[in-house]
Amino acid sequence: MVSETDRAYLAGIIDGEGSIGIDNHGGVRSPSVRISITNTNVNLLAELKAIWGGWLSSCRTKKFGWKSCSDLIFAGKPSSEILEAAQPYLKAKKEQCQVALQFNKTVSSSNTKGVPIDIQTYRQDLRKKMLELNKRGSK
Repeated sequence: MVSETDRAYLAGIIDGEGSIGIDNHGGVRSPSVRISITNTNVNLLAELKAIWGGWLSSCRTKKFGWKSCSDLIFAGKPSSEILEAAQPYLKAKKEQCQVALQFNKTVSSSNTKGVPIDIQTYRQDLRKKMLELNKRGSK
């Protein structure tokens, strides 16, 4: 059983070191929610993985001399469990969480083909909203 402390800690890590997005890696007809936590402390990510699952991968160092880093990634429908657990404690990424949960409500594991056009359009609208929330730089 996951404690409230674990849920709050997860939210803090997502707020500070994570990202919540909607990727189009499967094409316009099958985008999915993706949560990524990047950190140079692989032990921290391994501990989170032991509690929450996901998959751990190494990422490229962006600049010479920088520490190597790793990513803990949650994708697709399982991301709902992560977001629901963290949602009450999120501060910086609360809106992204809400958009991602709305998106995940449109996903059915039994119907991956034949997604109605109105659902596809709604998903793309949510993706655009997420991109705007995650936009870098000045407004």
